[in-house]
Amino acid sequence: MAEIDAVLAALGFARTIPVFEADGADALALLEVDGQGRVNAAILYCAAFLHDLDKRAGRWAPLSVLAHEVGHHVEARASPLADIHPWARELAADRVSGVALARLGANLAESQTALRLTAQPNGAPSHPNTALRLKAVEAGWRSAHDCP
Repeated sequence: MAEIDAVLAALGFARTIPVFEADGADALALLEVDGQGRVNAAILYCAAFLHDLDKRAGRWAPLSVLAHEVGHHVEARASPLADIHPWARELAADRVSGVALARLGANLAESQTALRLTAQPNGAPSHPNTALRLKAVEAGWRSAHDCP
């Protein structure tokens, strides 16, 4: 998928993550660490969901969702997944999304559009509230402008 390749290139990686279209999930990073510490990974996405985001908010919204899923993979390779609160993983992936979108040319508002459209004001056990997530995207976006 070209969008995933663009996100990975913006982050300085080549594609090593299998990507599959799948109905049912909006977008999902599958991560499993085997007994030898290797990460087995894939990204699943629902084309209809991404198309709807694109129609409602433009190209940056679905790209930020995919960048968030890539962020899970980037963070999994940078730190062990065990014993990390789900919110920490989500915020780390949001930060990576902000970095990627900034490097691809999105402004801050464009980088946060998908989160605003899919807002969870109070959060959930697996995902923090929207305000925290917007701050994480902003932190990533700003850090991309601070470093070449």
